[in-house]
Amino acid sequence: MMKCVIDRLFLIFLILSWGCDERTEASRHAHLLAYVTNYADAMIEHSRDVYGTASPLFASAMDRTTLRLNTSIDTIVVKGVRTSDRAVTGANMIYDKSLFRLLYDLTESTGEAKYASAADEAIYFFFNACQGEVTDLFCWGEHLFWDFLTEDCGFQPNTDYHEAEVWPYWDKAYDAAPETVWRFTLAEWDHQIHDKTTGDFSRHARYTQHETFGGYDFPRYAGQLMERWSYSYARPENTDRPRREELRLFIETLFHRMRDNMSQSPSGLLIAGRSPKGDHNQVVWLMSNLELARCLEVAASVVDPKMARQMLDFAMKQDQDFLAAPHRLDSAGGGFAVTLHAATGLPRVRSMNQ
Repeated sequence: MMKCVIDRLFLIFLILSWGCDERTEASRHAHLLAYVTNYADAMIEHSRDVYGTASPLFASAMDRTTLRLNTSIDTIVVKGVRTSDRAVTGANMIYDKSLFRLLYDLTESTGEAKYASAADEAIYFFFNACQGEVTDLFCWGEHLFWDFLTEDCGFQPNTDYHEAEVWPYWDKAYDAAPETVWRFTLAEWDHQIHDKTTGDFSRHARYTQHETFGGYDFPRYAGQLMERWSYSYARPENTDRPRREELRLFIETLFHRMRDNMSQSPSGLLIAGRSPKGDHNQVVWLMSNLELARCLEVAASVVDPKMARQMLDFAMKQDQDFLAAPHRLDSAGGGFAVTLHAATGLPRVRSMNQ
């Protein structure tokens, strides 16, 4: 209660201070915008790849006292952060999407083309230079990055390819390198789907060689694969490409896999994956299932109407299952129940349920 009172007093103070401020709305806007432009200017000037052969990519980590790479950062232990998840000496493009959003927004709001140009240059370079020669997978994701010091993919050859995010700039990527993006579209099926009949796959694959795995068929990742295939299918420049019609088969195969995975659960909830390792076949990750639902609504636009209806119904089921979960939204340590037992639908003892 005391915290609520203090918070309210602080809010009143802010409101009164704001009202007493003699600056105009425009000047306040300019004051805040200066912080943003200063950051963007510093990133453009200091964080780009000037190591060895220069490139327009942005460093993922810098020493803020020198605005340079600092390899000693990798020796710092951060709880919950694995060494293989870091990009200390290079760029992980898929995690730069928020930076690119900022740069594009700055050009729109300020009229200065240099911000959007910096983002375009990085995207053009990456999609033309940072693709596996054997697999056509891109050097990005949870474990890979483009290393400025070696001018090659970091953590290769033994670390897994494992994409971890949704890339929102496929239009830009296709403008920059339509052939490499198309090859990547097929590569995720060719080099990541373990069983092309059942759709069994793992979120892990190899970047430098063909090697697939099964059982880690997480719903969110299945959805993101289907979303990317549907996007490439719908692109006008891909209309006459060989194998284009296969993309719909890819989508349908993974959708059937997800439906079959849900049938494995005594509670009727969609399990995290088939692998017994880590109890994935006994676990339900509701947030992962919601991401699948979001992607299915996109992918449904390119399949036949009957399949589309099944996909949308399946997506709605994931929404309903989330709403029906035993959430405990109170002030005594409760929270959304997002990790459940597949057998009972009850929350697992896990920190993310708080």
